[in-house]
Amino acid sequence: MKIENYPSVVNMDAHFKKYDEKSSSKSISSTGDRKSSENVQLSSRAKEIVLIQKVLETTQDIRTKKIDDIKQRIEHGSYRVRPEDVAKKMIRESLIDLII
Repeated sequence: MKIENYPSVVNMDAHFKKYDEKSSSKSISSTGDRKSSENVQLSSRAKEIVLIQKVLETTQDIRTKKIDDIKQRIEHGSYRVRPEDVAKKMIRESLIDLII
């Protein structure tokens, strides 16, 4: 089963791009030979996001074993899904999406 367009998955690249654009310092030429530079300070929230991005880029997928186990169980027909668990997770994710 493939799940697409999962609403709780956030496109982090778009968020980081927005902060990268705000955080870059530029030289602005007011005349042909004189340059002044802008100084941009990141908010603590933006700094946290940049740090999280760096951690995510260097972190390996630690769930590989679990994913491989589930794939194998699906292939052998021994993987069972409890509808109650799926419903609980769907409700929880919907509530989280409403809060955020």
